[in-house]
Amino acid sequence: TEILNAQIETMLRAYIAQDRSSWSQWLGVLMHAYNSSVHSSTGYRPDYLLFGYEPR
Repeated sequence: TEILNAQIETMLRAYIAQDRSSWSQWLGVLMHAYNSSVHSSTGYRPDYLLFGYEPR
């Protein structure tokens, strides 16, 4: 989870560079993007590994 937290922090910093108070608006969007991406370590999307099927 430390690696995940660091990756999310890096993504958040890119989106909130000008307005740090807007971080909560971006968190859900970034988590969806992360969970919808195939990861090199597993070859699967995290949401597929969690649910066992491709969410729509």
